[in-house]
Amino acid sequence: MVTEETKDKLRKSRTGSKLSADHKEKISMASKNKILVRDEFNNYSIVYLDDPRYLSGELISISKGRIWINNGVDSKMICKNEVDSFISDGWVIGRKYLKKVINDNNK
Repeated sequence: MVTEETKDKLRKSRTGSKLSADHKEKISMASKNKILVRDEFNNYSIVYLDDPRYLSGELISISKGRIWINNGVDSKMICKNEVDSFISDGWVIGRKYLKKVINDNNK
């Protein structure tokens, strides 16, 4: 069992560290041709795109039947049948992308 003190030391030692280009490439290759899916009991899994369960429709994409909405500040994904109640509260269909603001002090 790891103590909280050890967890804090490990956390501080990794804070601010960057991944190497080689490590980023390995992460990228490990996630290619995969999709996040759910089964009939709403259990989530990551499977290959050519998985027979995904191709047969047994597993479905987690975003099927859902859409993005935003209120100018926040974005969220909701079920299509909930759209009317959110639109009446001032939400609009679509995703709000947040742009990173670069401070002149960080240059």
